[in-house]
Amino acid sequence: MWGLMHTLQNKVNGGYTSFAAHLKNNQSPFKNKVTTINIMATDSENMIPAGMMPKSINKGYAYVNTTWVNSDGPLAFVNGIKDLKAVTKENSMAIFKLDAENSPYKSSSLLANTSVLMPGQSGVKPDTENSTITEVCQYVVLIRNSKAATPIKAML
Repeated sequence: MWGLMHTLQNKVNGGYTSFAAHLKNNQSPFKNKVTTINIMATDSENMIPAGMMPKSINKGYAYVNTTWVNSDGPLAFVNGIKDLKAVTKENSMAIFKLDAENSPYKSSSLLANTSVLMPGQSGVKPDTENSTITEVCQYVVLIRNSKAATPIKAML
């Protein structure tokens, strides 16, 4: 239950294997028993590692809050996110069961591909040609207009 790179149940971007894909692989006792929930955010703050940001922005912090990496842009864009946003209200959180009986996502690649406009990032897309979103995750939670999470201080 995290972002796309953690929840995709197959290899992505030329061979990266997410945690969910490790659990689902042929040798795993969890094969065919994995369900993932992908978290997407729009119009929200996100906490990201400061090392990903230019030094003028990260100011020596380990993490920085930004609105730049929402699922609807400006630096990351999930193909199909506007559809989920259109059926939800501001300041809300909604869960979508992508493989539900009448779901339009059962045979769709929408929500399975993310374009990223950050230097050195190629985006996120399943390695399997024409993958549907339901092959790689079963639920999406859309969070709208949220503040960033606050990290728990590490115990030393």
